[in-house]
Amino acid sequence: TPIGLAFVSLSEEATPSVLMHNTAMNALVGPATPMPGSLSTVGVFQHGLPLALHEQPLQRAAALGEPVGPVELELRYGSGATRHVLVRATPLLDEAGKSRAAVAAMMDITERKHAEHERAALVASEREARQQAEAASRAKDEFLAMLGHELRNPLGAIASAVEVLQQVHGDAALAANARQIIARQTRHLARLMDDLLDVGRVVSGKVLLQRRPLDLAALVRNVCAA
Repeated sequence: TPIGLAFVSLSEEATPSVLMHNTAMNALVGPATPMPGSLSTVGVFQHGLPLALHEQPLQRAAALGEPVGPVELELRYGSGATRHVLVRATPLLDEAGKSRAAVAAMMDITERKHAEHERAALVASEREARQQAEAASRAKDEFLAMLGHELRNPLGAIASAVEVLQQVHGDAALAANARQIIARQTRHLARLMDDLLDVGRVVSGKVLLQRRPLDLAALVRNVCAA
């Protein structure tokens, strides 16, 4: 990647007076312009906020007499395009240690930033997919646990009714009640099996829900019987 170079010198009043660019810097921010003034019509931003000229690395290094950077900046062009750059600025000191000029190097890291964003998006997508898979696994485990509990209730009632049938001797009413329990709980088991099959239909998108009136009294009787 070509390195853009910029040079600024200070007047006796310690204000920037001369600004020079190499070809690579011109390609990034445009031709050098006399100081004071903007480096170019390109907007310079850091963390999404615009940087005033005196806050930019080259001017800071010259004014403070201290190295600045490396810092990541965003260049925004009038066309709407943007570039990400890495900038480092170093002051040039005289024999007395006083800053008389500064030089800055700028490198275009746009492709690297795009790759970082794509990688971060991929990691976030993988994390979301993993969370969804874990949630689906937990839901499946909870459903199977609930199904096991629901199956145990009618099976227990059926087993008890069968035991009653084996012990009754001529008690037609008791035997009939036991048979009704077996029939009712068998139907309940069949509904549970239908619900289990419906889960597969829901997952595959083959189920259509239809609303209809419900006899709440009959529902309550079935729950009490269970």
